Amino acid sequence: MKRILPRRAVKKRNRGIPVCDFVMSLVYNLLAGGAHLSDLEELRSEAATRKHLYELNVPAPTTAGEYLAKFTTGRIKQLEGVIRMAVHKAA
Repeated sequence: MKRILPRRAVKKRNRGIPVCDFVMSLVYNLLAGGAHLSDLEELRSEAATRKHLYELNVPAPTTAGEYLAKFTTGRIKQLEGVIRMAVHKAA
């Protein structure tokens, strides 16, 4: 059977933004003075900024909002803690 049917390669897709990139995008947004999710657009659109962020996959503001809307209160507290720690280490 293997000889009759040609082997097909299945393309594996990387969908979405990795969680670490999402969190670091929020951290960098705060460090850059961003106060709103819409400020993520600046991180996304500036080629020089993206280079300095090591080609980080920055989510679109609407994507970030949709992602955050899925969080429970406990998860938001955890995310705040991670962001606080990252900002403190970066300062």
